[in-house]
This record gives sequence, structure tokens and C-alpha cells, in this order.
Amino acid sequence: MRLEVMKRGLVRIARALLGVYFCFCATMFLLVALEGAFRRAWRAHIHMDPAHVVVVCLIPAAFAVVFALGAWIAARGSLTSKLNGKAWLACASLLSLLITFGIPAFYFHRDGAGAFWDLQRFFAVPTVLGLIGLAIFWSVRRSGERLKSL
Repeated sequence: MRLEVMKRGLVRIARALLGVYFCFCATMFLLVALEGAFRRAWRAHIHMDPAHVVVVCLIPAAFAVVFALGAWIAARGSLTSKLNGKAWLACASLLSLLITFGIPAFYFHRDGAGAFWDLQRFFAVPTVLGLIGLAIFWSVRRSGERLKSL
């Protein structure tokens, strides 16, 4: 019984930490998307390739939406909803891992192993938070517990 209470407390702390992290990520990606959109609007006379618009504006906006939904559901405390809360939280955690491994892998391809390990030190905290999020929400899904009890 005492172990179950301690586990719930740790899960609540981890969800609060993930909520703050996802909120931070959503804000950063929203700022990147808005900056790209404003840069395009102010330089209307310069022709931009549609692929560039997708990369600069739409992808960061989509990432911001995923992280914002993850932060909102993590902060709410209840995972039962029409939005299927555990899926959004797991998606935000996977996206965090994709970013923290994808960016260093790109620089590894371009600059070699030294740049990869330098960036891995920088991305250590987001990687750990993404793994914690996956561990918590994957274990909840697999164990069949009622999500509302978390």
C-alpha cells in the first residue's frame, strides 16, 4: 500500500515536470513559427519556395500544437478525455526524443562525432524527460490501470 502511494506521488511529480517542459517546448516552437511567418510577410518581395514555408512555419507550428496539448493534458491531471490524453503525452514524449536525437544526428552527419557528442551533452535533459514520459505513459497503457487514478 505504501509503495503504491509513493508511486502515485512520483508519477504526479513527473507529470508536473513534463507539463512544464512541454509548455516550454510549445512556446519555443510557436515563437519559431511566428518568427518564420513574420519574416516571410515582411519580405514579401522575395520569393520563397513552398517547401521552405512548410519547414519554417508549418512544422514548428505543428510541433507547438503537439507540445501544447501534451502540456495541457499533463497539467489537467486527468487522462480520460475525448482527446485520448495518454496518446498526446506519449506523442509529445516521442517528439521530444526525435528532436533530441535528430538534431545531433544531423550534425554528426555534417560535422562528425565530436559535434554529435557536444550536442548530446546539451540535449541530455530533454532526452531524459522524453524517456521518463515514455516510461510513465507506456507503463500505464500496458498495465491496464485506470488512468483517472493517476
